[in-house]
Amino acid sequence: MEGFTGKDELTTGRGLLLPLRWEANDFANGSGEPLVHSCLLIAVGTIGDSPFTDGEIPWDTEVGTIVMAMKHRNMTIGRADRAEEEISRGVHTTYPVVIIREVDVKINQGERKTAFRVSARYDMRSKFVEADQVIHSGLEFNTEL
Repeated sequence: MEGFTGKDELTTGRGLLLPLRWEANDFANGSGEPLVHSCLLIAVGTIGDSPFTDGEIPWDTEVGTIVMAMKHRNMTIGRADRAEEEISRGVHTTYPVVIIREVDVKINQGERKTAFRVSARYDMRSKFVEADQVIHSGLEFNTEL
């Protein structure tokens, strides 16, 4: 079953959308694929616990990845491969209904900054039915960190 339907709120809930923006009288909120993408942004962009960083969320240091911290370290050999592994682990820990199928990280080393371009293909399981039942497949996530 590909794509989200009108019953998105039943499978994903409802929440704030990232990037944060004002719409009418409140912050933008939604459900379905936009909400899942917001959750993936949180999972990838939050710094998790590691030997060289403390987790950003003190009460749950397992949440997040070290991808943002990796941008500022001199780790050239295997950095993209390590970032891909870290994204898969962090997303699984932070948002277990998402099954990462493929991750690709491109490193753009500029004069003033390093940017990671992240592309992922994923499936989504339902929290409410059989644990392994995929309800949305072949979804894509792209961002630059």
